[in-house]
Amino acid sequence: MYRQDVDYICFDKKIDNCLKYGALYTWSVAKAACPTGFRLANSDDFGRVAVAEKIKMLRGADWQGFDKLNFNAVPSGYCDHAGCWNLDKSAHYWTGEDAGNYGITLVLTNTWGRKMVDKKDYLAARCVATDSSIIRRAFAYWKQSVDEPRNGYVEDRRDGRKYKVTAVDGLYWFAENLEFKIGQSFCYENSVENCSLYGRLYSWETAKHACPAGWALPSADELDKMVNAADSLFAALPGGEKTDDGFWGKGKYGSFWSSSEEDKMHAFYWEYNKAWKKRSVYKEHGKSVRCVRRVKK
Repeated sequence: MYRQDVDYICFDKKIDNCLKYGALYTWSVAKAACPTGFRLANSDDFGRVAVAEKIKMLRGADWQGFDKLNFNAVPSGYCDHAGCWNLDKSAHYWTGEDAGNYGITLVLTNTWGRKMVDKKDYLAARCVATDSSIIRRAFAYWKQSVDEPRNGYVEDRRDGRKYKVTAVDGLYWFAENLEFKIGQSFCYENSVENCSLYGRLYSWETAKHACPAGWALPSADELDKMVNAADSLFAALPGGEKTDDGFWGKGKYGSFWSSSEEDKMHAFYWEYNKAWKKRSVYKEHGKSVRCVRRVKK
């Protein structure tokens, strides 16, 4: 869970960790953080999940995997007064159970464990619906909230901005660079005018979460097909990039993230500078984003 309207922290104070692993909350905040119709899970809830099916801890190459219950335990670690610990090693969940100055938590490494933790520590939270009808209504709302193209444009309902779209080889594509402000994203040279002209530059982890509902960051294969099949429709904007040394290349070249990783530290992107080239770079660099979704038949 990642709610931005309550008090939380990101592991090591890095917003990309919130986007990837979810936020971490104190016990009292976690108790109140679940949306209407949901509550913080308790030990019995976790117990039923653990007994029903072995939970898959998502690590490394398994990040895109799912266990049979779609619970998908994320190794988000935890933070206390001394620092943050165990990212990518273990999952720590608050329960709604009170033990004085301590809260009851469930910890998952290779097996489940139950322990008492200071309520001022920061852990992850999972919510449970109080009524099964809520789940049905939530799915219905999600289907209605997916941003659909109309008359060659799609409106991002998060900020009201409209983007031109084009359909190529069974996919809808943004024909403009994404400008939605989220996580680790930047305006070239911190100029709002540059954001309006060229869109924002995103770190790879933020880019994976930046597209509107129903849209996604394209894979390297999808980008490859797009630039080879319909270069003119892509209309690559030369928004440059952000590196460890600053901003470079505005008006000269454009670089666009794919969702495909090369390894733990690098991801693939496509760069246009008179011709298209596929490259890889550190995930912390800032690149432009084009969003994609499959055309409904």
